[in-house]
Amino acid sequence: MSNSGPISIHKMIKLLVVFLLVLSPLGAAFYSGDSHALSESEKLEPLIIFSPVEIETLNKLSPKVAETLIVFYPDKKEYWRQLWQIHAFKEENQKALSIIELAYVKGFVDKNSDIENLAKLYSFNKLPFKAAMTLEKHIKSGEVKKTETNLKDLANYFFEAKELLKSAEYFGEAAEISSDPALYQRQGDMLFQMGEFPQAEIALKKVIAKNENMKLEVSLTLVLAYLYQKKFREAYHQIEEASDALKPAIAEDKEAMQNKFSQSLIANILDPKKSPEIYMYAMRRRNSQETQLQLLTDKYSQVKSIIESWKLYIVDKAMRNGVML
Repeated sequence: MSNSGPISIHKMIKLLVVFLLVLSPLGAAFYSGDSHALSESEKLEPLIIFSPVEIETLNKLSPKVAETLIVFYPDKKEYWRQLWQIHAFKEENQKALSIIELAYVKGFVDKNSDIENLAKLYSFNKLPFKAAMTLEKHIKSGEVKKTETNLKDLANYFFEAKELLKSAEYFGEAAEISSDPALYQRQGDMLFQMGEFPQAEIALKKVIAKNENMKLEVSLTLVLAYLYQKKFREAYHQIEEASDALKPAIAEDKEAMQNKFSQSLIANILDPKKSPEIYMYAMRRRNSQETQLQLLTDKYSQVKSIIESWKLYIVDKAMRNGVML
């Protein structure tokens, strides 16, 4: 049995408006251009403000509702917004883009959130360059706020459009107002891939400056950026720092693993005859964690070996270029 109460007068009026606009002879009069019918309908127009849920419900009843409203009130930008939202709710992204793009040309897309949604719809419809150019234009004009999220979206749109320099630029701008060092890392990796080694060096140094714990993670790319610039001393110093960062990283990860491991030692004090299921579960967990601990040890052993190999390589490279370390 339904718990919902009786329909409100306000909702009844809205549904009546739908009937008048779509199903009744009055609606037909609208389409024929009857000026008297239009003037009568305008008395109802202020009531036609739908919530997103109501839009979706009404659209199921008649998909022409919002279109009809636009026919008779083409200068009401709220109705344009409702129409593209209907299509967006239904994941009809091409239709939603067509509507919001037309509204944009008419000057009806002026809210911060609507411009962001226009850019998203361009991206969804595989038009990342238009997404990037639209969002960039309105960020520069101040119509869209220069937030971390918007700058990351802009960087991603340029990345999708294969405009890597612009993408790196905006990842850097996002990083400046963010606490997330991974944004500088993204910028640095991108600049490195494009052969912009001095700029990549700057970005990757900022990663470490923001979070010392990421030193090991970015060191290899930073070492290569130094080597491509023939900065052999800086490269050797960086690989030394990576080696130093490896020791606490090993200790921290091992401690975390061993804490989990110690919890499974309950298997040693359980009586398998009294609690066979719990005993078997604890034993499987302990064996799994022993394996994980060994894999962790092996991984760090490999990393240490790689670092030592890089040290030898840098020394050799420096000597061949007449640089003594």
